[in-house]
Amino acid sequence: MSEHITHVAVFEDCTRILLQNKDRFPSVFSKALSQYYEYGLVSCGTRGNAVFAVPIVEKYRGSAASDAALGHISGSLGWISHRAADAQLNFLADRIDEENNPFYTGQDLKLYYDAVVVNYVYEKGKRSSESENEVISEATLSEGMHTNPASAGFDMRQFEWLYVNHYMRDILELQQFNKTSVPDGELADFLTLHDSRSQYYGENLPKYEQAFENPDPYMMTAFDHRLNFYDPNDPLIRYTRAIQHGESSEVDLDEALNDAVTQSHYARSLRLNYDYWSALGKFWEDSISKNALKTVLDKRYA
Repeated sequence: MSEHITHVAVFEDCTRILLQNKDRFPSVFSKALSQYYEYGLVSCGTRGNAVFAVPIVEKYRGSAASDAALGHISGSLGWISHRAADAQLNFLADRIDEENNPFYTGQDLKLYYDAVVVNYVYEKGKRSSESENEVISEATLSEGMHTNPASAGFDMRQFEWLYVNHYMRDILELQQFNKTSVPDGELADFLTLHDSRSQYYGENLPKYEQAFENPDPYMMTAFDHRLNFYDPNDPLIRYTRAIQHGESSEVDLDEALNDAVTQSHYARSLRLNYDYWSALGKFWEDSISKNALKTVLDKRYA
């Protein structure tokens, strides 16, 4: 999944809902997200790790909530949040790919998820993340970060290239080849994987910048009218924006959750994340089985 800020937004919006409605979830969830917010924030941006979330929650279930437990639970909630966004939004991209549209693919549109989220959730960067360690600003998706005055001091394109390559080098150095390993063909396998893995640590930043600053009108039309990715009028979105802005809301949460399943895909992602966390909470309280939890974690809203 190419979108990154979208994962952060879904996690932050669902955290707002949880902290505003603590009585609907185990108290340890709100405590974990309040005290170890960054653990969940980092985890919501990592893929494939949701498989560890349930075993971690199971490990600490029924025991006192130590600092270690709270940090791990916050991280688990972040992983589950990532899974919810993927389940809903990857499905949307796959549906686009099935159309064989000559003008864009599902992967192309994924780039626009972040651009739309920065526009609506973070008000084009005027609002940042809830964490001071996750800075979302007007410069985040601007070309060469030109809206940040500091960018005038150096060549941002060269800096981006240098930073990404140093980061990639540091990550790849962690992948050690065991010279005593067998079979003999493992060296060739290692070199092949080394090349393919090196592609995972960079992004085509100009594409993100174009989607944000100079979006393709054809794709934006698809977003607004065909795909209905984000609708600021959806009650569940209005509910989360009110919390974000420190305002009261007339929206009834239960009605908003019920309506969300047929509304914009961002609203459906929030509803799905809510369902996942709710089921995880019931598992924590030992009121549903692991198989029942798995059934919920495998669902999405078509």
